[in-house]
Amino acid sequence: MPTASLLSSEEKSAIKAAQPSSKHKILAAAIARVFAARPGDKWKYTKRFGGLVLVKDAHSKASFLRLVNLGGAAGPPLLWEQELYEGFDFTEQRPFFYTVVGDDYIFGLDFADEKEAAAFASKVGRRIAKMPGKRSTASVAGAAPSVPDRSARISEGPTATQKILNLDNAKYRKLVKALAAHNITESMLDDPDTARFIEKFVSMNGSVDNMIRS
Repeated sequence: MPTASLLSSEEKSAIKAAQPSSKHKILAAAIARVFAARPGDKWKYTKRFGGLVLVKDAHSKASFLRLVNLGGAAGPPLLWEQELYEGFDFTEQRPFFYTVVGDDYIFGLDFADEKEAAAFASKVGRRIAKMPGKRSTASVAGAAPSVPDRSARISEGPTATQKILNLDNAKYRKLVKALAAHNITESMLDDPDTARFIEKFVSMNGSVDNMIRS
């Protein structure tokens, strides 16, 4: 699997295990969350966060974007899937935010790391260029909404991350600042699956104190 800096070896294994066949080759991987909207509406966070992968089916030659559950919570391993089709566009709205058009919605992919986003987008572009002709099934038309505010909180009160790490407000604010260096914003920390990912990420770095000092 291509290197993704925010993915642990366990998460890479989970991503591989989530693929329906060994013939599905993973071309790119990154950490991202998914927004959805209809033309003219505002983005809505789908509460889906995990490992975003670009996959090629070696048998059918089809290609897919898939979001794999890395939170460890009960539920399906595959959270979201979009097949690439003729005329498919992977559109950059911001260095961390890309949009794709699906059957019923426009989807926004909010990457945790801008470098991962750029590398992922490059792989998608190369895959689109190599794809055999395939009729589009997308029926949504219209411009995508403006990029959602990454700094906006999803809810009031302590975030899921603050609760799972049991941090007082002072240490939590320092952690938020440290995570910002990895393009992980406070709005991401509200989601329970994201909180479990951050818990693992902090553990990989030794402790919250290590994260704050680094």
